[in-house]
Amino acid sequence: MSSSQKLFNRRTKEKIGRAHDGLFIGATEYSMNEHRKHKYKPYWCPHIHGVAVATDEKALKTNLKKVFEPTKRVCKPVMVKPWDEDPKWLRYCFKVDLRGARRIGITSTRHDKKTGEDRKCRDTDHQPLRSRDKLELLLHLDAIGIASRLVCRKVQFINSDGGPPFRDS
Repeated sequence: MSSSQKLFNRRTKEKIGRAHDGLFIGATEYSMNEHRKHKYKPYWCPHIHGVAVATDEKALKTNLKKVFEPTKRVCKPVMVKPWDEDPKWLRYCFKVDLRGARRIGITSTRHDKKTGEDRKCRDTDHQPLRSRDKLELLLHLDAIGIASRLVCRKVQFINSDGGPPFRDS
């Protein structure tokens, strides 16, 4: 695993630990972010998709927002949705389907119903990766291996016969 991937994983687990004291299983995914009018240089942005065991979704979201604060590059760093217990999330986390992995930032105008005025806002157009970017990402993913994409907290993976492949550590 590259040193930058280790550092990203360690910092992410530390932040998740400050926001949530329960079990968390997630994986790193990457997008190539750029701006349509070249307001910033294109860059690779890692994202974590995962599942946290929590009894209070609102408190979890509030706590995650405290430790993953918005930046100039990422204005909404936290999204929390209830899990429907469908195991497809694991396949989503480890997907290699890179069709929407290129995110092109745009500035658009939206109507604000409260004020009656138009306002500027940031939006994203999802596009397929360019061939050179896809090659760069696939080489990176191959180099770091699937295990280093995992970001887990309080989880121990086990061999099981039909039961869950992990348990609370």
